[in-house]
Amino acid sequence: MSAISDKHRALLATGIDLGAARGPEEAAGFGGRRRLFARGAIYSHANAGTHYVSGGMQGVFDDHGGVGFDPEHRRRAFGFPTEDPGRSKSGDYPAQAFEFGAIHWVPSTGGVYVHGPLRQSFDRANGDAGALGAPLAKPAVDSQGEVSLFARGCLFQGAASSNRVVRCLANWPLIGQPTITGAVRPGRIAARALQLALPRLFAGDLEVLARRMETIWANRLWLKPSGGASGPSVRLVLRDREIAAMPAFGSRIHWALHCDRPLKDRTLYDLLLERPDRKRIVLSPNCVYAQDHWADFTLMHVSDLHASRRTETFRPKLTADSRKAFINYNDGIRAIIKAANRLHRQGKLDAIMATGDLVDYVFESDDNRQGTGNFGFLVKLLTGQVRDSTGRAGPKLRVPIFMSPGNHDYRVNPYDLFFDIDVPLKSDPTISNYGPHNLTEADARRLQGNRKPTVSRSKAQGMVKVDKELIAYRRTIARQRSFSVGLGTSRVVMIDSRWDAGILDTFDAIIEWLGFGTDDQRNFAAGHPNSVGVQASDVTLLKRALDEAGDRGSVIVGIHAPPLNLAGNEYPYYFRETLQPARSRGLVLDFHNRQAKWTGAIRQFGGMVTQIPKGWADLTKPHFKKGGLKGIDVGVSKGKIRDFLDLCLGIGATRKVDLVLSGHVHKNVEFRLGKSGKDYLFFTDFYSAAPKRYYPTKIMAGAIHIDVAESAPVRGQPRTVNNHSSAFNAKSWRKLATPPYRDPLNETSNPRAWWQRHAPVLVQTAPTGPFDANNRDLDEPKPFFRGYRLIQVKDGRIARMAYEILPVSAGRGVTGPPRPRPRPRPVAPAQAGVVG
Repeated sequence: MSAISDKHRALLATGIDLGAARGPEEAAGFGGRRRLFARGAIYSHANAGTHYVSGGMQGVFDDHGGVGFDPEHRRRAFGFPTEDPGRSKSGDYPAQAFEFGAIHWVPSTGGVYVHGPLRQSFDRANGDAGALGAPLAKPAVDSQGEVSLFARGCLFQGAASSNRVVRCLANWPLIGQPTITGAVRPGRIAARALQLALPRLFAGDLEVLARRMETIWANRLWLKPSGGASGPSVRLVLRDREIAAMPAFGSRIHWALHCDRPLKDRTLYDLLLERPDRKRIVLSPNCVYAQDHWADFTLMHVSDLHASRRTETFRPKLTADSRKAFINYNDGIRAIIKAANRLHRQGKLDAIMATGDLVDYVFESDDNRQGTGNFGFLVKLLTGQVRDSTGRAGPKLRVPIFMSPGNHDYRVNPYDLFFDIDVPLKSDPTISNYGPHNLTEADARRLQGNRKPTVSRSKAQGMVKVDKELIAYRRTIARQRSFSVGLGTSRVVMIDSRWDAGILDTFDAIIEWLGFGTDDQRNFAAGHPNSVGVQASDVTLLKRALDEAGDRGSVIVGIHAPPLNLAGNEYPYYFRETLQPARSRGLVLDFHNRQAKWTGAIRQFGGMVTQIPKGWADLTKPHFKKGGLKGIDVGVSKGKIRDFLDLCLGIGATRKVDLVLSGHVHKNVEFRLGKSGKDYLFFTDFYSAAPKRYYPTKIMAGAIHIDVAESAPVRGQPRTVNNHSSAFNAKSWRKLATPPYRDPLNETSNPRAWWQRHAPVLVQTAPTGPFDANNRDLDEPKPFFRGYRLIQVKDGRIARMAYEILPVSAGRGVTGPPRPRPRPRPVAPAQAGVVG
């Protein structure tokens, strides 16, 4: 028996059948052996081991000389296989390594290979999981040298590089930070689009090498309308070459990417690479948007998308009744794409702002951790590459989208829907994460194999482990996590609010349980975590945007975790400035009794709060709070938040911020901000337009459900409503009609003057993905805000804001409201803290 025979039997035992033998085992040359089969071949060599080659990879292997000499390159391109066919370093596609080269079966390109010194350099750079990405074309060899093209650059070796391998890296625009350019007169598509870094002792001629790089990339880069939209492709050119000498590190050569031909107005483009065989491959989808006029435009604000690949697998595992109720977060994204495309076709939308929690977590349990994880899945969703539950192709986004990360985008691992945590010294807390999917405990058990696991503290901590580098995000979504975009005279500033603050380890959990934890730890344990928040660089970025906009345009900021949020996610109707005359001391004390540990209220004898904390709800003033952030810093961005708020107020800047858009707490809320001396003034109301129904206000005896009506009095009284729709489920509740805000944006005839009176306005938008667990009992009059916000700018000023609610059945393929669901168990995330 031989090594090849042993390998053949081993393959059959694992279900790999190469088919009938085409002949006996034979010499393969170079001291090796082989045997050919109908669907592949097995090779054996003392230096490489015994491995098989099959399918398309065998075609590439054979076309280039197999183990022998490649007739095209006149050298051994591959040699013997050193491993069986497997996956690339990132896990994104099939690949196989050989003695001198490697074959990569990249989607849309077929089999391409890298060999020789270029392959060695590629492998040292971590292969396709490194800075270069996947190889996209076979090596091109001529008298000047050899070059291999990759998704994010190229490798070159030749006379111009003194026969050393040099690496040219690309900085293409990406889907979440697209370039905005003109159509009639398009300009620079990307500054420093290509960068060639050279070692300090490089002895070659920089000018000669630069020209060689320009020749390599000439006629290679194109723009094509995204999503199958009509329009010609347009060639891009390299310009603005800069050679920078850095004595300590060597030299760098930069090029900008320009478009000199007109583009189609109001059109989104993909960036394409043309290979030497003239085939064009998408390098970066949805990454350039051409539009000439930005005096008037409309933005869509979405937040908390929570895309995840595993959610696509839930529906088939559920009962028929639960399938109808189930909320697939990805379906909310599909619904947003359809709405955005429809509005864009109608000329009613120009761009989207997506403020964080773009994914539920980065990697699924079966993902390669060097791949793109759920960020790659999100890109596929946005570009129509994921079929829905009916098998239909997904919609393709044709609108530019600006993205910034939220705390979930930093979370590495998936979390269980329903589990207990093994905690010493106290009963094990139960964590319930199924409510936002509109599922029950029984549904969660079914999805988890009819069990509720008890997990160790270390595993619970693993569910909230963060990756602060966020490499997968920076390679697929946006190069920068905070950035500014110019839309005419207006500026959109996307700010990264970063990862969870106060994540508990085992010791911290015990300290917090004993009552000695920090505010951030208490927030995390309570399920509404703060985020690390605004950094000094973000403050500088915002100040620059304010200076650039001057008084000619609007400044709109997007950030995931809000700058301020009321303790307990409560939004009492009596805090609205319209209802200031109706405030009662008793109701305000009731609020502080529930939220004493957050607001700084001191409990008196008998355990009750008897004094309203200083600065809270002066019954004679329209603001609900004056002073610092205590009590409105729950589930918020931390860091340099005071510097941020001062800039929003125009302190230290040439003007104020107009609008701050956020998410994170899964609510639809509007605040505005003022300042008196050193004290902040905090106001809340329905500044853009009033909803017909708003969140219930908690009171000691239960809740008051809130309606908004023009004819309602300021000093109205609650009334009792009885529901006798079911003899077995009779309910009653208290209901109060309140008036809308007296000076809403959507009714003003002078937006500029309105913003002078109100700016800055800080609003939170409810999620696109999760179904707010507080809205699930539909037999009570609770509001439903899962949707998006539209911001219309006219002549550089925000003129209108509209809140659009997604249908409950959006993207689910069912009609009608979901069934009434039992209330979920109270969520107490402790170490796991997966809510928010």
